Amino acid sequence: MIVPLAVFLSINVPPWFGFSYLYTVFGWATFQDKLTLGGNLVFPVTYVSALATLAGSAYRFRRIMGLPWIGSLVLGAGLATAGAGLFELLWQGIGYVFYPSEITGGIWLANYVLNGSWIFLSVGSIQYWNISRRFLMTALTFVAGWVLWIALGFPQVFPSPGLVALVMNSTLKILSFVIFSSLVMFKSKNITNPDRHTSTNEEGLPAVLF
Repeated sequence: MIVPLAVFLSINVPPWFGFSYLYTVFGWATFQDKLTLGGNLVFPVTYVSALATLAGSAYRFRRIMGLPWIGSLVLGAGLATAGAGLFELLWQGIGYVFYPSEITGGIWLANYVLNGSWIFLSVGSIQYWNISRRFLMTALTFVAGWVLWIALGFPQVFPSPGLVALVMNSTLKILSFVIFSSLVMFKSKNITNPDRHTSTNEEGLPAVLF
């Protein structure tokens, strides 16, 4: 948890690309930027999805896995930022092909470094991940959604908010967060060996069956 957090802060706090990304995002999250004041129709979806991922994951880490609240919140935040970072990397990369003049993302290298660091932050909870069937179904749906969006011509909410563009953008934004939250939402309570089961031996004492 410490290493991914240190890498994340070292990349997002200093103005390596002429601005502090974390400071910019803080402005969005606290409604200090025009992006959050009606300038982006998908921002409410992003905001609610991120908060839901943070809250749900942190609760899972705390109540089911028994971690301290601070650690649970940090790990939950890692999954929330990963959801945002994954969508942005894909959206900007594909969008650069379809809309090179509108979706440039500023400095192209910054897109990979900054959003990549948001995904890397989730590695802090990797020991609690579980590749469940529900996770795989979500991932496959996510991939299929991007294929469909591309097949439709990758319509966007600019310059006019078309219904297809709004639905595709919002749906895949939500799924991006669900992918990471599902890594821990369906994790067994026994985080060390989920395949163990307990029974009673001849003396009436608990025994472990593998």
